[in-house]
Amino acid sequence: CDWSSDVCSSDLYGNPSAATIPLMLDEAVRDGRILPGHLIASSGFGAGLSWGGALLRWSGPQPAAAPGEPSGEADA
Repeated sequence: CDWSSDVCSSDLYGNPSAATIPLMLDEAVRDGRILPGHLIASSGFGAGLSWGGALLRWSGPQPAAAPGEPSGEADA
């Protein structure tokens, strides 16, 4: 997928069913696309016409700094 603000997993994971939203949240946080304070719209659809949606403000962890990049923490 090549969407600037959307996260797509079908090309990487296929259909992971109930794990889709957690997988995408993890990927977007690690990539730095979701940061504390961001507003996230999430929706999921399943077999039997089950569906759900949520709007949440992210207050979870920030992505870890890559090796060689400053982490924002004081060196011990």
